[in-house]
Amino acid sequence: MNHKNCFCALLLMAIPALAADPKKPPAKTPPAKPPTKGTTQMAGAEAVIGTAYTLGKIGAINFTLDSAEFRVERVNIGEETDAPKADEKLLVLNYTVHNPNKELLQYDWGTLKFTAVDVQNVNHESVGRVARIGTGESVSLELKPGQKLGVFTAVVVPAKGVVPKLIVQHPEGGPVLRYDLRKVVKALVAPFADSADAAGATAKNEVVAEVGKFYPLLKWDIKLASAAYVAGPLGEHEVAEDQRFFVATVALKNASSLTISYDTATFAPILIASDDEKSEHGGRMLKTARNEYAGGELKPGQEYTARFAFAIPKNVTAKTLQLLEPESRVYSFDVSATK
Repeated sequence: MNHKNCFCALLLMAIPALAADPKKPPAKTPPAKPPTKGTTQMAGAEAVIGTAYTLGKIGAINFTLDSAEFRVERVNIGEETDAPKADEKLLVLNYTVHNPNKELLQYDWGTLKFTAVDVQNVNHESVGRVARIGTGESVSLELKPGQKLGVFTAVVVPAKGVVPKLIVQHPEGGPVLRYDLRKVVKALVAPFADSADAAGATAKNEVVAEVGKFYPLLKWDIKLASAAYVAGPLGEHEVAEDQRFFVATVALKNASSLTISYDTATFAPILIASDDEKSEHGGRMLKTARNEYAGGELKPGQEYTARFAFAIPKNVTAKTLQLLEPESRVYSFDVSATK
């Protein structure tokens, strides 16, 4: 072999080895990203309050969100009551439905699905009921071609914070509607709104209340009518020599849509004395004219007056009376001026 040709061949074989960086590994081709499901947002529109949209293909319906509001009072839909607990509030949605078809359209609570998304990105579905605006009558009917109907429903959401998003969709599929509620929802008002939240979207779990006004619990409205000290006894209810009764007279109103009963376990009032010790009524929920246990039934809208009696030492005075149902928000009354 020609020595010149041999040398050239060896030189060509050495060039790639000399060009490579011995400290840097050769580049690897990245693996293909595996396909994923459910990561894309549902097709839909950024919707505006007051504008009509068509939802669904089969059994299409026109939908207009007219207004939205936060509230701590319960809503009655037909014979059902939906009431927010101490750590909750309601998002009430008022809207119009319209049958754009040439045929009758069945409309009820299942025709549309409502999902509120809170600040923690947690979904909250509606209460599963819908009612006529103005009457609260539960709606399940056939809409005639071209017929419109004003209705409302509610979503139970956390007491704290705004609800950034509302999603409305048709159960048969198709594009959804997305509403940004942060600038359009009607805020809570005093005394229920937490003043620390400038948006008015946080409901207090303890409300400073005034004597003579009704306040919403769960299925009941309650009002402190008056308060007094009583030496006792109250019928079979006695106190020790160094004690006396603090007696709160309250008005109860059935705020639900059905007849409901009440007894000594229905409410859970607490008295806080001047020494900051707490006392419970110990089952002493009494009639106003008789020193007997109060209990019975009230029809919707019917009122009844009863007394809560608390045994406290004579050397202290009452400071704060808290009225509540178990799990409801608390209404605190300043009773320090009681004689």
